[in-house]
Amino acid sequence: MLVMAVLIVPPCNCLATVNYILSGNNGNILNTGDSISTFTDDGHTYQLIMQSDCNLVLYDNGSPVWASGSGGRGSDCLFQILPSGNLRIIADSGSGNTVWFTDNAVELSNYILLLQGDRNLVLYGGVKWATNTAS
Repeated sequence: MLVMAVLIVPPCNCLATVNYILSGNNGNILNTGDSISTFTDDGHTYQLIMQSDCNLVLYDNGSPVWASGSGGRGSDCLFQILPSGNLRIIADSGSGNTVWFTDNAVELSNYILLLQGDRNLVLYGGVKWATNTAS
């Protein structure tokens, strides 16, 4: 008797399993619907989501605690960290239509945007920007 097992694995949003985004040519991009998350020992789930309305939102157990304020400025958006350390949201399939930009005026380097366990989203490479939402 031949027994065959089929394992069906749902599509993975691979960034949903990490709590950081990298800058540069090999960096990560959050497309519409992508997210990064972190989980705390006391049961909190923090999640940064690139929403379909172009708003980048940080959630604490499903409640928004910070947003880029770029909602409604486009669709099919992406979020990225530029090699300059600036954070940028581009609308309309990366057409170059920037709808949100941090303009940190920093040097070219490698950066990491980390969603920390204290609910703060911080850009490292020297701290250049933070949401200041630490609980």
